[in-house]
Amino acid sequence: MRSAKIADSYRRMPSASYPASISSATFGIRQSGDRFDEIIVDAVPGVSVVTGGNGAGKTTILRALHAVLSMARGEPIELPSRLTSIGLRGARDGDEWEVYAERVGQDTDLVSTGPVPENIFYIDPSQDTQHLISAFSNDANVEDLIDGVDAASFDSTAKFFLSYVLRREYDDLKCYEVPSVVDADRSDPYFEATSHGVSYSTLGMGRGELSAAYLIWKLSTIPNGSIVILEEPENHLAAFSQGALMDVLVVISESRSITFVVSSHAPIMFQRLQDGRVTLLSSQPDLTARSGLRSAEISKELGLSRDLKALVFTEDKVAALYLQCVVQWVNPALRDAFDVRHSSHGESGARAVVDQTVLPDGWQDLSRAPVRLLVVLDGDQKKAKNIKADAFLPGKHDPEKTLISIAESWRLNGADSTSLEPVAAARLAASLVKHAGKDTHDQVEDIGHDFNSLSDAISILVSVAMLNMTFKQDAHNFVYQLDKLIG
Repeated sequence: MRSAKIADSYRRMPSASYPASISSATFGIRQSGDRFDEIIVDAVPGVSVVTGGNGAGKTTILRALHAVLSMARGEPIELPSRLTSIGLRGARDGDEWEVYAERVGQDTDLVSTGPVPENIFYIDPSQDTQHLISAFSNDANVEDLIDGVDAASFDSTAKFFLSYVLRREYDDLKCYEVPSVVDADRSDPYFEATSHGVSYSTLGMGRGELSAAYLIWKLSTIPNGSIVILEEPENHLAAFSQGALMDVLVVISESRSITFVVSSHAPIMFQRLQDGRVTLLSSQPDLTARSGLRSAEISKELGLSRDLKALVFTEDKVAALYLQCVVQWVNPALRDAFDVRHSSHGESGARAVVDQTVLPDGWQDLSRAPVRLLVVLDGDQKKAKNIKADAFLPGKHDPEKTLISIAESWRLNGADSTSLEPVAAARLAASLVKHAGKDTHDQVEDIGHDFNSLSDAISILVSVAMLNMTFKQDAHNFVYQLDKLIG
């Protein structure tokens, strides 16, 4: 899969149109000492991740999401025992929906309003493939099972996805959907693969290969616009395959309008996602949920670290998001090399953080530090006198004015949807008209309210700005300079 296609899917995901989505979930939890508490898990259209260590509650949260949505469609599924209630909110075809379920004695009362999504799928690749191994291992006559069943070949896209995840070329991939030996209402997939001239079947696959093949096959059978609740899909996969699998999920999400809620304990599964898409669960001493953390902070919580080379300080939150989105557009690989912090006191605050840093013994200056401290100021500071900065953001103005001026020109010239989905282009154009005449800072904030978040609004506005050749060249020059500074 070309890296440009992957980067494009990551960029386009915030502006893609999703027929069905979950925006938030509130869980009533029975804590230690018979205390009761509530936790909130945020989600956004596209890909959202719930992470945490072993026993943090990821499976409980995902099974509860599936249970309540299934109950809302009339299916008899029980809430996990630790939960006392769950409230979900989301949207379907532009209309909001809500579901609230509460445990009352041995029963569960449920109230729903609005059009609850219909196509909900819960997938646990590790558990599901263990079932396949057990079922086919215990059957001495597997050939009899597939006799008379027509094999369906993986289409070119599914075969390519599996090759990308596993770094293995396939001559052929087939799937037989045979009657399940434990559930007469479903079928089980039996795979046959040929790679480099060697043929083998489900029982000859390693767990990682089987898990990936099963997941990609399963996703190929799911209707576009569905909600998929996905349990730790990285299990049994090597680290490079885990990151590649998330790339595939993002491409599928963006291209087929599928919303994923994924549980994972592997930072590589979420490090390339935009801020606001990951919730961190902790179970010590009680179950808690935190959203909005940076990937480096989450990795540290999970006991891991990455090769961080720089801390970049900007004037404010919008500038920080703007910087990250520009880097994501131009050079996504650079994004993992630095973290961004923003000041609450403008350019003077950003500069002061670096100037007032006390250097540890043995450091002669910041250029010798293992982590570089860099100040990146708004574009309107480029010609200011006595301003100390390592680099300046693209544009001649602050990010809000730069983005809104380019977006207004884009709207007045026909709202080209080359860099984002047509529905998102129409939404942005309508939002620009709705908030026209306001201060540009207020406009950006209000566009954030119209979309999913301020982060998504900045991402969409940067996508439009990249259609402007002058801005695009400035952005490339900025990222090239930042890369050199980071080293």
